[in-house]
Amino acid sequence: GELCSTFIAECRDDTWRAAGFATADEDQTVAILETLFADHLRGHRLVKNRSIWRNFPTVRCRHWHTGNVVLVGDAVHTAHFSIGSGTKLAMEDMIALRDALLAHADVPTALAAYEARRRPDVEALQAAAQASLEWFEGTERYLGMTPVQFNYSLMTRSLRMSHNSVTRRDPELAAAMVEQLATTHHAAPNLTPLAMPFALPVTPSPAVPGATPQTVRSRVVVSDPETTASLMPAAGLVMVGTPDPAAVATAHAGGARIALRVASSANSWATAHAHGFDGLVLAPGDAASTAPADQAGIATEYHRGVVEALPATIATARAAWPADRFIGAVVHDRPSTRAAVVGHAAQLVRAGATLLVVDSVVLADRLRNELHVATCVVAGDARPTDLDAMIAAGRADLVLVS
Repeated sequence: GELCSTFIAECRDDTWRAAGFATADEDQTVAILETLFADHLRGHRLVKNRSIWRNFPTVRCRHWHTGNVVLVGDAVHTAHFSIGSGTKLAMEDMIALRDALLAHADVPTALAAYEARRRPDVEALQAAAQASLEWFEGTERYLGMTPVQFNYSLMTRSLRMSHNSVTRRDPELAAAMVEQLATTHHAAPNLTPLAMPFALPVTPSPAVPGATPQTVRSRVVVSDPETTASLMPAAGLVMVGTPDPAAVATAHAGGARIALRVASSANSWATAHAHGFDGLVLAPGDAASTAPADQAGIATEYHRGVVEALPATIATARAAWPADRFIGAVVHDRPSTRAAVVGHAAQLVRAGATLLVVDSVVLADRLRNELHVATCVVAGDARPTDLDAMIAAGRADLVLVS
């Protein structure tokens, strides 16, 4: 028979309605799509196959079995079709279930072993599929990118493809992306994305209308001026939690910028200015809760009410802080209420924050490309080539490494 391929169309709700899909039946839907994509189809027809519009349902089950009943495949876990692994996952589930039943004499033990073996791999792929789903459902965020970066962002949307992987699969795209970054940031063309300089954004001020942004020599951020991360470019920015003149001198002597990481404190920006800090990074919390709460040493747990006061704190700091110095704010991701997190971040930007330090790549991407604000993502133990991909794809401007 004739060789066919799957044809999937996605669009925003307003586009869907404007194109007439809201009132079209299956035949009319196929006809509209054939007209819209006539150039791409080149005379070929679309074959309908229950071609209906749907919002993809993500299924995650807390338990995969009960008694002697066990679930496999889409019944227990779905993965967005842009990843294309649903059938593969179901077959791998069945193989693992068979192996577990052969290896254990009783059914409950076998089912527990099956779930223990499969759940980690499934959850990792579901995370990649969710990132891909969110990329496609938020494609309008990326329409302002150049074609090169748009394609690069598309290829790396699952967050599982590193810059080295892009280089192997599409060396021309990888090279064009690096060339574009080098041209934009006035850097040498032989640098990796992570090693590219970056101009820290500033807020225009009537008092200093021509404020010149400070440039960091690389996209690497550390929380200790003595830290030199292995296999990384030299740090461009250091975030510290105390206004220590020696730390400032150490960081500046090494060629790095330095920012003071503080919770809300009326005198924090005055102290930072007196000691020559290049920026402020404000974390939600009160002045007594500045102790590090995670590996990177920048995130403090915040409570209802304190978060609401933070935009006002940033606005106060912005009014007192020099116009050529940046102000950052820590933003924690909450995937279940991400729309509210984005709304809160927008308040921070309106108050004067010019850099958002985020603990999630997906959220950093969304804030950078929706709010048009610089983002720094907490990278943990990610490999340099993965961080290169984050920078090249426009998901973050800086990465905080431990």
